Amino acid sequence: MRPQGLYKTLFMSDVLTQDQEWLDTEEAARVFKIDRRTLANWRYRHVGPPYFKAGPKRVLYSRTAVEAWLRQQAVQPADR
Repeated sequence: MRPQGLYKTLFMSDVLTQDQEWLDTEEAARVFKIDRRTLANWRYRHVGPPYFKAGPKRVLYSRTAVEAWLRQQAVQPADR
């Protein structure tokens, strides 16, 4: 399930920040240590970090949003 409100909040706050650092697909893939095609697949499936379409073939990710999304993926082990 995609948290719509969180996506919109993170995305809009990042767009409005003038000094935001932006990553292209290659740079974002390096942050995650995954192939760039995995990010493309995530975009197609509507999962993964929020992104900005800066033209027909240019996709940008906010470094802040990428790091926040990655922190949200942490799984806490269950107490036994």
